Amino acid sequence: MKKRVCKKCEIGMLSNFSILSLHVSPLTQSKMAKEFKANVGGKVSRKEAMEWIERYDKEMRKDKEKDTRSVFFGREILLRILSEEGSAGITFFFALKYNESVKKETVQLVMVPTREDGTYIWSEDNTKDGVGGAVAFDFGFPCPPYC
Repeated sequence: MKKRVCKKCEIGMLSNFSILSLHVSPLTQSKMAKEFKANVGGKVSRKEAMEWIERYDKEMRKDKEKDTRSVFFGREILLRILSEEGSAGITFFFALKYNESVKKETVQLVMVPTREDGTYIWSEDNTKDGVGGAVAFDFGFPCPPYC
């Protein structure tokens, strides 16, 4: 199987992560244009949410002491992502990243602001300590160990 990098989302830029993502064909992308509205998503009951969480916990978290159950992000970083010019919302990528506290690669979330047409906003990091260039957002608190 030939490994490909999606030119639309430029996943190759995230060299420190192994990104798990679905690739959407150009035909589907054209049908989805302008579908990424700020109001996408909705509430689910606590009961239904807990059923989904428990099913994930049972089927995907083989090592309950180390495998990621959840990831916390603070309000300020979420608002910063949403305030990126042109952002209609946030795309959350599942990524595998080495977690020093549990000494193995675990699931993490990488967040990228997303426009209504589904394209990603790779903001520039121009801070004094920043690496420069396009960035995504990470460094949430994974559980475990932050539970």
